[in-house]
Amino acid sequence: MYFVTGELDGNKLSRNVRDFDRYLTKTDFDVVITQYLGRGHEHFQDEILRLFDWMSLHERNFSPAEFKFHSMRSWDNFGWWVEIDQIPPRVLVVPVRWPPKNGVRPIATSGTNLANNHLRVKTGAGRVTVWLSPDNVDFSQPVSVAVNGRKHTNPDSAAPNLEVLLEDVRTRGDRQHPFWAKCEFPTGRRQR
Repeated sequence: MYFVTGELDGNKLSRNVRDFDRYLTKTDFDVVITQYLGRGHEHFQDEILRLFDWMSLHERNFSPAEFKFHSMRSWDNFGWWVEIDQIPPRVLVVPVRWPPKNGVRPIATSGTNLANNHLRVKTGAGRVTVWLSPDNVDFSQPVSVAVNGRKHTNPDSAAPNLEVLLEDVRTRGDRQHPFWAKCEFPTGRRQR
C-alpha cells in the first residue's frame, strides 16, 4: 500500500491509524506512508514517479497455488480464479447493518491448484464458477476440478471459448490475464 497525504489535509492519518497499525505490524505487507508537512489536500504530482517505482517492485500473482478469501457480502464473491454464488443469507451483512449480530461468521472459500491440471475448491456457497486460463491449467491436457470433495473430470466447458474470453475482458478489463474458459458447478450446499 502506498499512502500519500498532506499535514493540513484534515485528520486523514488519525482516521486511518487503526488500519495503518494493522498493515505496519504484519510482516507480509509492504507499506509506504508519506505525509508532506505544510501541505493540504492535493494531487501530489511529485510523488507519481516514486509511486511507479514502488509499483515496479511488486508483481501480482494472478494464479497462486493456494488462496483463501472470506465474504459477508453478495458482491464480494470473486477471488483469483474462483467465483461464488448463492451465498447463504444467514452470513450476509450489508454495510449499513454493520457490525453483525453475534455468531454471524463470514463464508470461507479456498482454492488449490494441484499438479497435473487438478483444481480443488472448498466453499460454503451454493454455486461456484471456476475460471480457467493458461496461468492455472494446461488446455492440452485433461482438466479435473473438485468442488467440496466432488470430482469433475474434464468438464465440457473446460475448453477455451472465444465468447468467454471476450466477455471476461469486457467485464474485468484485464487484457493481460483474461480467462479462456469457465466451469460452473453446484456445490451441494443447502442454503439456509
